[in-house]
Amino acid sequence: MKVLVADDDIIVRKLLNKLLSSWGYQVVLAADGDEAWKVLNDSDPPQIAVLDWVMSGKTGIELCAECQKAGLPVYRILLTAKEKDEEMMYALDQGAHDFKSKPIKPEILKSRLAVGKRLVEAIQDTMRAERLAAVGSLVAGVAHHFNNLNLPVLMYASSILKKTDLDTKTRKKVEKIEKAAIEAGDLTEKLMSIASNKHQKKELADLNHLTNDAIEINSITFDKDEISVRTDLKSIPKVLIDINDIRHVVVNLLGNACHALIASPEKKIIIKTGMENNQLYLQVTDTGCGIAANKLQKIFSPFYSEKGEFAEPESPFYKVKGVGIGLYASKNIATDHGGDITVKSQVGHGSTFTLWLPVAQEFDYLVT
Repeated sequence: MKVLVADDDIIVRKLLNKLLSSWGYQVVLAADGDEAWKVLNDSDPPQIAVLDWVMSGKTGIELCAECQKAGLPVYRILLTAKEKDEEMMYALDQGAHDFKSKPIKPEILKSRLAVGKRLVEAIQDTMRAERLAAVGSLVAGVAHHFNNLNLPVLMYASSILKKTDLDTKTRKKVEKIEKAAIEAGDLTEKLMSIASNKHQKKELADLNHLTNDAIEINSITFDKDEISVRTDLKSIPKVLIDINDIRHVVVNLLGNACHALIASPEKKIIIKTGMENNQLYLQVTDTGCGIAANKLQKIFSPFYSEKGEFAEPESPFYKVKGVGIGLYASKNIATDHGGDITVKSQVGHGSTFTLWLPVAQEFDYLVT
């Protein structure tokens, strides 16, 4: 979690930086109140602020008041030499969430920060739940209208494919349209199932076959963007999965890999499957832009995105559609299957996303 430390005493700043970093916090330092205010209004602001009451520029108490007025969601801890009860009450009235007189013992500060962290996480969880509930309430109506629009596409594509005089090139293109329409219908069904907590329909499946399906679905994008795709699919056991769910995960990982390559001179995607420690894995590696280390944990959060309206206007991802649901839903699907999605990335060199799934056991073969 990111913590702002604002104090005009360089010795105090260095000490707090050393302590908080050793406790696992990502520390941002500010030498005065004006610099702290800029940090608090950054596009990626800290969730906790440790503020000195008296410092140059804006004082800690002024920062608390302005944060409260602006509705900034940051937990504010005031550290000060002041210790009178009326001063503490004044600080809390002005927007501080916690107040501690100096000098403060490291273990006490650590505990105070832990309280702030728990409160921030609880608020974030509540906000996410509310947003997801709001999305869920809209899904039924959207799915209904989307299916009405998608049905004619599927019907016309199927009708065209019944013709016997189609040339091979045209037939392949229409087959892709039909397959994409089917996939779109499946995706709508998946959104409905997420909203209604519908149980998965699991069956034994070949992960390699499913991977080839996902590659075919994305083949139009591969061709259009001139992306080189290489596969290394090992001979692996079957896996007990909801086929539509896992196909959506693989399609999403491949789609994200394509987006990562938008501004890359070398456009390559490598797809591997294999088995390790009694788990099957599907690995998607791209030579794209990569992901900064401080953003790796955020990418699986609902509604976190750096595409479309969430991207800077000069970013190559500004024109890419994204609402921040894909990786969140994909990781949930993997978890529901007893697996996981992990990621390794380096800015400027690309990313590797790995889907892990448990190998089907002997009992799984019996029940299916």
